[in-house]
Amino acid sequence: MGEAIMAPNKNEETLVPWEEAIREKLKDNPDPVGFQQEILKILLKISGEGTDGMQRAKEKHDVSKPRFFLSKVFGASARVKIIEAFLNYPESWFNLGDLATIAGVGKTSAKRIVDNLLSEKKVIIEESSEESNERLLKLGKNDLTMELQFFYMKLRGLY
Repeated sequence: MGEAIMAPNKNEETLVPWEEAIREKLKDNPDPVGFQQEILKILLKISGEGTDGMQRAKEKHDVSKPRFFLSKVFGASARVKIIEAFLNYPESWFNLGDLATIAGVGKTSAKRIVDNLLSEKKVIIEESSEESNERLLKLGKNDLTMELQFFYMKLRGLY
């Protein structure tokens, strides 16, 4: 039997530059994770310098560097991952969905852990006081969180 004849793709001649770049990267990198990283780089380049959200998205998908340093020391519990997400972005406000995604835990677990952290005597996170439909959280500013940030920065330097 002869080779199958494929109809030409009519859209091939009208590709916009980013579509062409994505096709080329797919040919160069059949690895799904590597492909995702390459696509993210292309999209960031097209969109210009990323905002804080774009930076978080870029880091979230960057699997080339270890993310959970505290987990290496204290174990990979959901609580440790949630605290580490706050330490990675000490000035950022998170909704529960974003926090769960960045920490790599379920949204229900994130809510339970946040509720526990907020109810403890030494509060390390704070909740937005603004009236909003969404619950917003960030790392608190007190002596304990300053010490945690210092320890975390030292730990990151070791790995």
